[in-house]
Amino acid sequence: MDHDAQAYLPGGLEPVMIERGREDDLPGIVDILNHTIMNSNATLATQPVSVAERRDWFDRFSATGPYQLLVARRGSQVLGYAASQSNVGGSVWYGNIKAIQELAKNTFDAINNRVAWIAP
Repeated sequence: MDHDAQAYLPGGLEPVMIERGREDDLPGIVDILNHTIMNSNATLATQPVSVAERRDWFDRFSATGPYQLLVARRGSQVLGYAASQSNVGGSVWYGNIKAIQELAKNTFDAINNRVAWIAP
């Protein structure tokens, strides 16, 4: 990241990085999911889940192909995630993947005052 760009972040915050999900992100993802389960109707789940229960879900993603997991992080803190995955009994239309990734990037850009970078 250009050091000058970091100077524009409010309060000296680290930039939000959008990267592929890693195994050490899973506890943060589960925290976000459990918060959503308990505080909204954005998911049909009604009971909190454990990291162990989400491991199979996590293992379905890869760095290539249609099923990918992106994580927004500031330092070591997971701020959010976006996943492209098959639906029940079918598969996601591949053409939607780029749209999902762009939507996720735009959302995370807004969180970070339009200063977010996708790591290679």
